[in-house]
Amino acid sequence: MNRIRGATLEDVDQIAKIGLEFADEYPSLEGNLESIKLSTEEILEAPYSAALVADMDGEIVGAIGGVISPSIYNREILQFQEVMWFVSKEYRNTKVGLQLLKSMEKVAVGAGCKWFLMIAPHLMKFEHLDNVYTKMGFTKFETFYRKEIG
Repeated sequence: MNRIRGATLEDVDQIAKIGLEFADEYPSLEGNLESIKLSTEEILEAPYSAALVADMDGEIVGAIGGVISPSIYNREILQFQEVMWFVSKEYRNTKVGLQLLKSMEKVAVGAGCKWFLMIAPHLMKFEHLDNVYTKMGFTKFETFYRKEIG
């Protein structure tokens, strides 16, 4: 049975495995297992962060996490910024990803956030993500550009 719950340090290895599985699909991300583990630990230990996992009978099949911070434009407004949202390949055509997203939105609301920011990389199935986000009430806000310089 699938259960969405708060992520713990005990989940890091399984979260990192799913993160690397995702990164391997997009080589330009240059995924590294140890880096994903360390970054996940930092998210879990940071004072202004939140992370959830989808736990399927003890197996982590998805995770979402990010930071909660004041907006640079108005420090009275808190926002949640997604840093990771991974779903194991075999569960991507299920409701796991949406359950994680909706559950994290509730966590963000409970933390006093006004804004909920999600990434939609163009190297992924952008049109699908755009459709999901739009149906959930998100609007396009910014576009990021990346240039390799070193």
